[in-house]
Amino acid sequence: MSKPLEEQFAKQLPDISERSVFGNLIKRMMKHCENLLIPEGIDNAKVRAIVDNVNRMLVLTAPAIKSSKTKK
Repeated sequence: MSKPLEEQFAKQLPDISERSVFGNLIKRMMKHCENLLIPEGIDNAKVRAIVDNVNRMLVLTAPAIKSSKTKK
């Protein structure tokens, strides 16, 4: 399975909770990251957070793993 999101955020996005407008949301999400599981069909190395300013949402996106990778 994948590493917990807290570790991924700590490595890839240092100090994001302090600099982001969504600081409180990110802090709560990192605190409860054990509840966020990435399905096996998703390439967890390419998960990205996108801010949707129109709808005021933080959206996590990732491409699906290609079928050649899932069969192995």
